[in-house]
Amino acid sequence: MRLSTKALRSCFEDACTERRMVVMASTSKASVSERPAARMLDLIVAYWVSCGVHVAARLGLADQLSSGPRKVEELAGATSSHAPSLYRLLRMLAASGVFRERADGSFENTPLSETLRSDAGDSMRGFAVMMLDGHNAMAWNDLLASIRTGAAAFRRVHGQEIFEYLAARPEKAREFGESMTSLSRTENPAIAGAYDFSGIRTLVDVGGGHGSLLAEILRKAPGLRGVVYDRPEVIEAAMRAVHLRESGIAERCELVAGSFFESVPEG
Repeated sequence: MRLSTKALRSCFEDACTERRMVVMASTSKASVSERPAARMLDLIVAYWVSCGVHVAARLGLADQLSSGPRKVEELAGATSSHAPSLYRLLRMLAASGVFRERADGSFENTPLSETLRSDAGDSMRGFAVMMLDGHNAMAWNDLLASIRTGAAAFRRVHGQEIFEYLAARPEKAREFGESMTSLSRTENPAIAGAYDFSGIRTLVDVGGGHGSLLAEILRKAPGLRGVVYDRPEVIEAAMRAVHLRESGIAERCELVAGSFFESVPEG
């Protein structure tokens, strides 16, 4: 039987997907034995998984699965995706514990993929979206030139500093702010618990983003007042942050717009 070009391409793509899954699974197990070559291969192919996590976050797949398992065709329709390609993406991620394929071919969330839900308390979706977005990926791809010359890759690639770039692109600025909030959620409890703030009356978080760290500190130190200081567009988003509107936090936290390249408020 002679297969069409389309069928052959599909078979080849399936084979490549299976191979990637085998490589990721085998290198993960091999790295336990600390074989250097296997560990290095693990590090190299980790980029594939990162790209997959970024796409899953962009598509909101974890949100789509928040109410329970769904078939790939349903997910493809809900995310305007190509079902066979989406299936390969989900299987690749499932090999790393991000999503789980069930016996009936549907997929469900796992503890890892739950962190990609936009409504999760420890959500990392914002960070996953931002880190491998086009503007960042382009800068990382220029890393070799930066190492050789010492020049910042972002400016070389985009012709401007990152904050200038974001100021001209409100949607990217919003995503950057969400990514910083995602990242800080993993660090806030440790920072707030490691320092004694009892001798401080007013604490200014310079470049404080959406104020999640300051809110964590204010919860721990009820006698403390705080100031979140960041760019005007960031402060505008911070005004809508739920954690800064909590009772006991809102009345002790001030939001101030400005640039720390020019000045900082007194604290």
